[in-house]
Amino acid sequence: METLHSIHSSNAGMRAERRLRGVLLANAATSALAGSVASLAPVRLDDLLGTGHPGLLRAVGIGLVAFAVEVLLVARSGRARLDSGTRLIVVADAAWVVATAVTIAVGWYAPTGAVVMGVAGVGVADFAVAQHVLRRRLSR
Repeated sequence: METLHSIHSSNAGMRAERRLRGVLLANAATSALAGSVASLAPVRLDDLLGTGHPGLLRAVGIGLVAFAVEVLLVARSGRARLDSGTRLIVVADAAWVVATAVTIAVGWYAPTGAVVMGVAGVGVADFAVAQHVLRRRLSR
């Protein structure tokens, strides 16, 4: 017979898994959207960001779309891959946040672009933290 504690732990683990999958799906959707914009309209995006490097923006966009596909696959995978894949996604998101902070600090963007990228960086940091916390709850 299951104890009340084991039933509660099981329910908490299922809730964490469901929430983690939802956060990953949101991460995939926003990454796909941003990547599509950068891939399909790099000159217009560069007008907003002010980098002077639309070709680089296109390359980053293509990378973001590939990242979004991987995040989607992890969100839809079995529990073992969900755990290990999320760990790597958290690292990738953290690297994105650091790269964003560095490119803002070195003045790579126009003022409006720095604000846009700062807001995007905060969003990516939020995804990283939520994914990390939920993955840890999943593995308890």
